[in-house]
Amino acid sequence: MAQHMIPLNFTSKNIAGLAFFFIGLCPNPASSASSIQLIWDANPEPDLMGYNVYMGTSQGSYHTTKTTGPNPSYVFQNLPQGITYYFTVTAYDQTNNESLPSEEVSVKIPDTISPITPENLTLNRASNTQVAFSWSASTDNVGVTGYDVARNNVVIGQPGTNAFVDKTTSPGMTYHYTVKARDADGNVSLWSAPLQVTTAQGMAQLEVFLSGRGSVVSTPKGINCPRRNCSASYPQQSVVTLTPKPGKGWTFSGWSGSCTGTAACSLALADNRTVNANFTKVTQARSVKDSRNIGRQRRMR
Repeated sequence: MAQHMIPLNFTSKNIAGLAFFFIGLCPNPASSASSIQLIWDANPEPDLMGYNVYMGTSQGSYHTTKTTGPNPSYVFQNLPQGITYYFTVTAYDQTNNESLPSEEVSVKIPDTISPITPENLTLNRASNTQVAFSWSASTDNVGVTGYDVARNNVVIGQPGTNAFVDKTTSPGMTYHYTVKARDADGNVSLWSAPLQVTTAQGMAQLEVFLSGRGSVVSTPKGINCPRRNCSASYPQQSVVTLTPKPGKGWTFSGWSGSCTGTAACSLALADNRTVNANFTKVTQARSVKDSRNIGRQRRMR
């Protein structure tokens, strides 16, 4: 493992007529990433008894004290990874006079441990436009800071908690969701087992109104107006063809609403649609011959 030398300079401290000279403090990891070795130059005072080494996990605050005797070094072992440790050293003499603390040094042990892979992906709710799901929170030696959520192998979100709502789904689609955990040092877990979700198929309503005498039928079936149904629901994006049929003595004069023209109408139902089918009564013009015959009949009378 690489050796990390971090030199520190300490000013001399005079207590009870004694001068303590801390020339340097050099921490370096010893043998593993979970150990820190502190080294400083020995104090030359003849009545020096030893040193106190103070350790903490926040600046200026120390929760551990180790007495090294006259040995100007100490190794802290079995320290968790990913944490920054703060150290200072004092010297004491035969009558327990203790110097002021040295300048503080900080050392962070690199975190190389990945979080546990997320498990138990569970669907909470789903509609045609969104999917909500959650999973068992991952654990880490230092702490999980967030997750990556992928849909069909493409990352679509980075929540800080063990739940996610995908608000970009489409009706009638199948999606595969996977999750991995991250920690503050960039370590990531493996991807979870996938959660498969098929969204609900959205429906669109088609409604037909008639003007005059005639009928309208649809392909696929659903509309048979006016005999049975003048409205029907179809899966969104369905293509429905409406065919008009005029009654006896009537003609189809054209569509209005969501259809135009006078031929059969095909609609892609992205949403609800309304169609008007207009039928006009046929007017028969009298011929000239018929008019003359009617005139003769009137004269004969």
